[in-house]
Amino acid sequence: MEELRQHLLRAGLPGLTAALMAWVDAEVVAGNNQQPTDVVARVTGHPPNSFGAFVAAHR
Repeated sequence: MEELRQHLLRAGLPGLTAALMAWVDAEVVAGNNQQPTDVVARVTGHPPNSFGAFVAAHR
């Protein structure tokens, strides 16, 4: 996480942005975002689709 944060800082991102992006990346790698929720359906009124389904529908 720190190596990524440093890389992002060298690329010109502000400190807080670099830290947040590194944290999000670490969460994804750790698998902490795998539990699906009902947020998409509640916000949009439509059931969620997979990324593959989205790509197929929007070619």
